[in-house]
Amino acid sequence: MEERKYRLIEGSRSWQYGRPIYRIQALRDFSDVKKGDLGGFVESEENLSQEGNCWIYDMAQAVEKSRVTGDACLRDCAKMYDSSILRDKAQLQGCARMLHYSCLADNAVAIDATILGFATITGDVVIRRNKDYIVFSDIPETGFHATYTFPNKKWRHVLFEGTSKAFIKAAPFNDRKRRELIVQIVEEIEKQNKKQTTTITMEQQTANEVFLKAFNARNSEAILDLKAEHGIGGYGVYFQLLEELAANGGKAAYNAHRLAYKLHTEEWLVRTIIEDYNIFNYTEDEFELKDEIK
Repeated sequence: MEERKYRLIEGSRSWQYGRPIYRIQALRDFSDVKKGDLGGFVESEENLSQEGNCWIYDMAQAVEKSRVTGDACLRDCAKMYDSSILRDKAQLQGCARMLHYSCLADNAVAIDATILGFATITGDVVIRRNKDYIVFSDIPETGFHATYTFPNKKWRHVLFEGTSKAFIKAAPFNDRKRRELIVQIVEEIEKQNKKQTTTITMEQQTANEVFLKAFNARNSEAILDLKAEHGIGGYGVYFQLLEELAANGGKAAYNAHRLAYKLHTEEWLVRTIIEDYNIFNYTEDEFELKDEIK
């Protein structure tokens, strides 16, 4: 057996919902982890394998009977509960959660989504929303669990992984009708999702573009200076100006007095945010967000 790669820091023990959790510390170098690095939290060594390159980063947690093995990893504030499994090179990121008997494997990644029930998500797929997958369980008898992932249009059932057509073709004779039924359900859901996507208005697309620019610029010098000089109040006014642009097709009328009245703030603050931080393009009549904010 390989040398142990981490230890529980006894002095770090804290209590969460009536159970102890411990911070982990690396005992040797592996992957991008260096000896002495602090990791996330576990309830016991049963939660994180001592073998492979699996690791728990940041403030992430694996508790109860959850298990991380292989080269899998938890990051950010992700959490695992119950008997969930993260294996191979799978990743749980952001504020994602795994519950019950769920399994994330191969190169699958879940970001901010909740993976639960008997969901088994495998392959090269990224799950960002709870509606990116669906699980069919116990129909009509117990023991049947099939997971469909919408981003890559694949089914997972026991050892099978493949398309809807292959899923039906691989069915035993007495299971074909059930599989045809649940494939039909999935196809109907996909039709509804497609309809919703195609009805997105130009205004919604413009709003998405405005907030995407703002998100990409969140750590720019201009935005950091704005926060430092005007605090959360100034940043709030900036965000309200973004909403004004999003609601008006990306460009809005520039009348500082009217904007200040509408946003319940001071006229001078509106002017300085629009004119002094190189965040917006503006004329006497209108303003818009710059394509690149430095």
